Amino acid sequence: REEREQGVVRGPVPLTPIQRWFFEQEMAQPQHFNMEMMLEVEQPVEAGWVEEAVQALVEHHDALRLSYRREAGGWRQVNEGVEKKVRLERVDVSKAGEGEREAIEQVAMRMQQGLKLEEGPLLKATLLERGEGKKWRLLLVLHHLVVDVVSWRVLLEDLNQAYEQRRKGEAVALPKKTTSYKEWAERLEKYAQGEEVGGELE
Repeated sequence: REEREQGVVRGPVPLTPIQRWFFEQEMAQPQHFNMEMMLEVEQPVEAGWVEEAVQALVEHHDALRLSYRREAGGWRQVNEGVEKKVRLERVDVSKAGEGEREAIEQVAMRMQQGLKLEEGPLLKATLLERGEGKKWRLLLVLHHLVVDVVSWRVLLEDLNQAYEQRRKGEAVALPKKTTSYKEWAERLEKYAQGEEVGGELE
């Protein structure tokens, strides 16, 4: 099996065909094209470990550190470094009573509005504290430009592993990286160009 680069990927990344299509739509609020996941969290939970686990995801999965800038020739995509940290927000909804669902929906909307394509990372995480005797919730919001339905499974497995490692007092060590998003996008671009001229991707 080929050993892949395990370091932090930085620099320009070609837009994939579906990303090009997305930007061609000229949406009024492109930051709102999101996916969210609500997870139940068993008590007790250490918020600091959750934050570290989420940050580990961002550092490990290069696609989560993508940002987008509009220039004269169109949109460009860049892999950022790991300097910018993801902060876990904590929201107490225990006093919302029957309005808990509405309160959570308001938090989710605010999270979506807080995503900024130009800055990244395109991930927000909020721990919803529901009071004693109730399972808390971890709400994750990611932009659809950097995640799809298939990706969620991998991300959630890594998130759980990272949290469990911190809970046991271990350093976070996620599985080795496979093909980076940057490499995959470059291969996809090469393949598309090859099709146009009748060539093949090696």
